[in-house]
Order: sequence, then structure tokens, then C-alpha cells
Amino acid sequence: MVFDDVDPDKFYAVPVAWMADNGITTGTTPTTFEPDRPVTRGEVATFLYRYHEAFPPVPGPTDPDPDPPPVVTGGKLRTAPPDGWESWPTVNVNDGGEINLSPGDYRLVFNKVATKKVAPRFNGGDGRIVVIGGHIDMPPLPGRSSSDYKQNHAFDLGSEWSDGNRWAPYYAHLEGLLVTGEPVDIIKGGTQRKQGQRTWVLQNIHAAGSFGAKDPGNEPHADAVQPWRGVDDIYVDRCTFLECHYQSMMLKADYNTNGGPTWHIGRLDTVMAQGNASSDSDPYNGGRYGIWSTGSVGGLLAESWYHTPNASYNNGTFTYPNQSDEGPDSEGRIYQTIRGQRVFKGDRPGGYSCPASSVGMGYVSPGYA
Repeated sequence: MVFDDVDPDKFYAVPVAWMADNGITTGTTPTTFEPDRPVTRGEVATFLYRYHEAFPPVPGPTDPDPDPPPVVTGGKLRTAPPDGWESWPTVNVNDGGEINLSPGDYRLVFNKVATKKVAPRFNGGDGRIVVIGGHIDMPPLPGRSSSDYKQNHAFDLGSEWSDGNRWAPYYAHLEGLLVTGEPVDIIKGGTQRKQGQRTWVLQNIHAAGSFGAKDPGNEPHADAVQPWRGVDDIYVDRCTFLECHYQSMMLKADYNTNGGPTWHIGRLDTVMAQGNASSDSDPYNGGRYGIWSTGSVGGLLAESWYHTPNASYNNGTFTYPNQSDEGPDSEGRIYQTIRGQRVFKGDRPGGYSCPASSVGMGYVSPGYA
């Protein structure tokens, strides 16, 4: 069933079509759904009844299997936002896109799922942003041109312009984000600010994948986090980046005059896409280099980082330049030593540090240690 007033490009188009196909909704008329009208209590009751009829409960086994391993969700985060951030002016993200701001401090609020990259830009001066919760659902790459790549980063913190009057945030606290769809990079950017500390805080972020590959035009390729311009300190805690299709973490920063960022990593999971990674021209190939650690890096402090390489690429390349496996340690874990820090090989025991169900729209912060 197709409703004339349901835009196929809206985020709710697929769920509405599923409800119609399964007899859960018949629309307000045979050809309309009225997606912008509030739903009534009676309609909700009807949906629930029809869902129960279409998908009756399946009785469980009389002798159920043991409970699955718990998902790690508890515990406070490492780094709090700046004092007084709750009173900063609020700016709605809406569908995403470029967000032009005057110099100052702002809270970016997701009032709905964004379907474009989120790119805050300060006109002619410094600024800070705090984001607590939100969902970015990126469409597939529309093509392979430079402009196609640049519009498909999920959160753009200043990577794509050189105009000195359009500054990236010199401080960004991103927390509680869910990223789905097919973004190129999950978080990319930096700042042109030359004085003072330049800081990112990335906490409780779950990304289902980073897509795109380096093409003959040397355009951006898929990273979970890439500090392309100057960033001094990057604080990461309880982040899970899955299906990375080129690199997971770019530890160095190009164009950084201060020698590269210092990474402060608490709990982090990075998982490379599995499968053939022989061609740069295929945006959906398997993951390649894993963790890029060559070049200028200010330092790395890693407390609990688990990384799963692509077993099909170059004998399971873990990092670039590749290191040798070490261990096992006292807990039986294999690891590699990167910048003097142990990064453990394989998935995190007991579950990812940031499951998708714990973040997104309606996210509530667990607080800070």
C-alpha cells in the first residue's frame, strides 16, 4: 500500500510502508496517512491490537538457555561538559546541514533525526558547542565527486573549508549520538584557531558503519574519527564504531602546527568491515588499515581499547604501520602496542561499550565521574 502524502525520502517512509504491508495501518483514507498529524489514543490501541494479531507471541522453551552476556552500559563518563553549559543558547539541528553561528557558546539540540551532515560554523570568531543526544541517519553517497564526499560526513567539525572567517568550534563535546546509514567519516574536522587549547570530547557514541573509499581523485575515505585540521586534545570514552571501511581511528592530524593531537581514550571499540579490501574504488569493500598511527601524534593514553581487524585484508592488518601481536596477558588477551599503549585484539568481552539502544533521540547522560 502506498500513501500519496508519505514522502519516500523521509525517515518514517519505510516504517509506514511496513505497517501498511502487515495490516497494522490502513491509513486515514485509502490514499493518505497524514504523517504530520498527532496520533490518537484509539489509533495507538488499534496499532497494538493489529500488531499482536499479525505477530502473536511465541512461547519460550520450557528449559531456556542461560542468559546472554550482559551489554556493558553502566558507569559514569570520564569528561563533563564545561560549567554552565545547560544555560547556553539552544540551536536546533533540524535535518542537519551547515549551521551558521555567531561567536559564542551553544547547545545543539536534535529535535528530529538529521539526514544531512551536521556542520557548525562560527562566522569570524571562536565558539564552543555541546551536544547531548541525537541521531544522524546518512543517505548513501549520491556519487563519487568531491562534493559528494564532503556532504556525507556525519559530524563535520571543520574539515572542508579554508576561509578564515568561517571557524570550526575550538571546543566540541559530542555525547549520546547514534549514527546510522552510510556516512563517509563519522567525525571529521579541526579548527583554524591558533591560540589556546583546541579540544574534542567524544563520549557514548555508536556508529553502525563508515563507508566510502579513497578514489583516484584522492578524495576522503572512511574513518570513524579523523582530526584533519588542528586539534590539541581528543577525549574518547564509551564509543563503539562498527563496520569501518577504510580506517577506524586516524591518530595523526594533517595540517596541525602543534605536532598532532594527544588522545585520551577510556573505553573504545573499533571494528573493521570484513571481506575483500583489494580495491580503493569500491566504497563498500572490506576495511583496510585499521588504526593509522604513523605521522605526528602528540601522545596516546589508552585504558580499554578493543580493535577487531579485517581478517581478509593483508593477513588481518591491525594498524598502519603494522605491529606484531603480543600476549596473551594475565586475562588471556592478545594485543598490539601502539604508541606505547596496549590495544586489545578482538571484540570486547561482555559486549560493546556503547550499544545502539543506549544512545540517540531521548538520550539521558549517565553523569560524569
